[in-house]
Amino acid sequence: MKKCIISMITILLFFCFMTTVYAADEINIIVNGKKIEFTKNKPYIFDRDNRVVVPIKEIAEAIEAEVVYDEEKNIITFSKKYDINNGAFYDNFFDDGKEFLTLYQVSFRCGELAYWVYLETSDNNGNVVGQGEWFGISDCISIYNMDTEKAFVPIKYVAEEFGYTVTWDAKTATVTLSNENTKTMGHKLGSKQNHAFLSEIMPNIQALSECVEEMFCADVDFNEEYAGVYQSEQQYDNGSGQPIMLYNVKEEAPKGDYFRDPTESSYYSVHNLKTNEEVRLYLRNYMTDDIINKWFHNDFLEYNGNLYLRRGSRGYGAVVCHAHSGKFLEQKDDKYYITVDFLYFDDFDHKEVLEFTKIGEKWIITKEYEL
Repeated sequence: MKKCIISMITILLFFCFMTTVYAADEINIIVNGKKIEFTKNKPYIFDRDNRVVVPIKEIAEAIEAEVVYDEEKNIITFSKKYDINNGAFYDNFFDDGKEFLTLYQVSFRCGELAYWVYLETSDNNGNVVGQGEWFGISDCISIYNMDTEKAFVPIKYVAEEFGYTVTWDAKTATVTLSNENTKTMGHKLGSKQNHAFLSEIMPNIQALSECVEEMFCADVDFNEEYAGVYQSEQQYDNGSGQPIMLYNVKEEAPKGDYFRDPTESSYYSVHNLKTNEEVRLYLRNYMTDDIINKWFHNDFLEYNGNLYLRRGSRGYGAVVCHAHSGKFLEQKDDKYYITVDFLYFDDFDHKEVLEFTKIGEKWIITKEYEL
């Protein structure tokens, strides 16, 4: 297994090449050659994940889907119904001609990376004969803006799930969607074989994915960047020492005979956790200490009663635990087993098996091993 060069935010897929943050009114969205006109709420690049997000109403209209926002559950659901006579997506799903895709739904919960797909298939008479669910993790959260009372979703995942190809032109800040020459959905009907157990343990897979990405379920504020200084080079200890002081990079650096980090590491404050021990306690909701210790080595800086995520000069984001690939494998006694794919720079690297054991009322990952 190639060793992880883990990411602050996964660099999956082409949007990772965005290096310029554009103003909201500079993002253009083209769907099958037609530019979408946005009025009050416009698409923008979400700073934390560096991905294009769009208002749900306009993108739903553009891809001819219905959209509903459930305020109580904080869930956005896009839906499309298909007539069995139009043959939409037929060849991509079935070889025997006995079933037709008639309902396709994609749901996002605001503030989370996880999303899920629900589909129904019907026979020639319109009777529902198949149902399927599929769960995945995007590399950008969906957002509910409290100021504008509007919901936004990552355009890539909405569009691709409904069969659109997506391209990004950095020079013109334009996202182009097209389904004129393709009828390929985001995945195949093999999802119908997915076991319902996957829906129960999706938070565990997401937590493991966050560990692989060295985020460890921390709510990190990437809008404020800090740097550290050390009492001496000896205290710096080749990067493993603790800084004596943090300061906001937008402000003047502290004066004095300090040793400054030659790698210019950055620090970002964590909102939901205060200590490394709290991180461990949180992760224990999803996995055992053995698995936690495999990934987590007190990676955060504890400073003045707060926790900070550190990002150095080394590379991040090569290896990803790809929850899109989660498949039920088998049940033995009281334990369940699923497989997930690990990607290396977006290419398949290896497959791992996760063992789940119910401890109390919770499913916990108790083993993780490579096939």
